[in-house]
Order: sequence, then structure tokens, then C-alpha cells
Amino acid sequence: MKQKFLKYYSHIPHIYGIAFVLDPRYKLPYLANCIDYYYASFFPTQEFDDNLIDPKQEFNEVNNLFHQLYNEFHAQYGNAPPPMQRTSSSSKGKSFLKFAFGSLLKKSRATPATEQRSGNELSLYLTLNVDYEVGDDFDVLKWWKENERTFPILSKMAKQVPAMPISTVAVEQEFSAAGNVVTDYRTRLSPSSLETLVCFHDWLKAQRRTQEITITPTRHFMEETTEGGESD
Repeated sequence: MKQKFLKYYSHIPHIYGIAFVLDPRYKLPYLANCIDYYYASFFPTQEFDDNLIDPKQEFNEVNNLFHQLYNEFHAQYGNAPPPMQRTSSSSKGKSFLKFAFGSLLKKSRATPATEQRSGNELSLYLTLNVDYEVGDDFDVLKWWKENERTFPILSKMAKQVPAMPISTVAVEQEFSAAGNVVTDYRTRLSPSSLETLVCFHDWLKAQRRTQEITITPTRHFMEETTEGGESD
């Protein structure tokens, strides 16, 4: 069981780290702490790989990919007009604005809105403090919806990155000692696709069995013929 865990969870997919940074409660500093804690807690002896994993390198890779992705979105949407400001009429929305916009409003008074929407958008977001209490039902997508006028480019990233499908399988199936039908890192296949792969695999095995049956009697016949010729 331990070897299975070390096999599948020694590396954290970078897309998870990018999605983590797009959570306004955490961002980059908390991601670095989580990566350090993860490897120190689950892999203290670094026995999961022949090559030692450097948590700082893992963080730097996620950080670089996050900035590259932002630059791509900025090149595509940087000149787009900011979205219309949405207002909330419910009392729940007012309390949400109170803790979500507290630090943001203080910074916006000192920084013009046009400057926020330029290249300074990313630095403003990464230094933004969001007030929240642990255990609250914090809606990340709602936060981005309410702040998309201040962060037009990052809000587009926040809409697309969490929407990427994650392939999952049952724990009993993933850690089964019987092995996998397709591969260790298979995606979630539809029943028809899985049936096609299984049938194709069975046909290949049947073809090999047929070839072996055909070759074996031929070799046996040749051996008998040779022995018979020598005996004569």
C-alpha cells in the first residue's frame, strides 16, 4: 500500500498549484509552505524516487508556469474593455463585500483603476489580503465574479483553470493487486472505448496464440522429418 502511494503521489501536478494560486485566500506564499509541508510530512526520507525532489524547485516551476499563463492571457485579453460592475442586493452579498473588499478598497484609493488593470494587476492580486475565517464556506468563483472588474485578466484565468476535467478512478480499482486493464495512468474512459480497447487487446493475444499453434506443429514436423531421414 505504501509503495502504491509513493508511486502515484510523489509529484504534484502543476495545474493543481496554479489553481491553488488562483484562490485569493492563499496565493504563492501559502503554496510554498504547503509544498514544503507536503514533502516533509509524507516523504521524509525521500524514498519515493531515485532522484530527490526539491520542494523549492517544485514551487519555482509552478510559479514560472503561473506567470507564463498570465502573460498569455494578458496578450490575448489585455486590450479588452473591463466588464460591467455587478451589484448584489441581498444581505448575504453585503456581508461578502465587507470581508472580501476590505483590503482591496484601501489599496484602490491609492492606485488609479487604469493602473490596476495594466501590468500591475498581477502584483496587486499577489499582495492582496483577503479577510476570511477558517471554516467559512468561501466561494472562490463568486469572489472572482465580484472582482472581475478589478482583475479582468486573472478572473478569466480563474474561470478556465478550475474548469479543466480531472480524471479519477475508484480507490479500490487504483490500488488493486490484480493490476490495471489499460495503463497505470489511464483516463476515465467511456464504456464503449474501454470495450474497444479490451477487445483489441484480446484480439492481439489471440493472434499471438494462433501463430504459436501454427509454428509449433511445423517445427515438430520438421524435427520428426529430419530424425526420420537420418534414421533411414
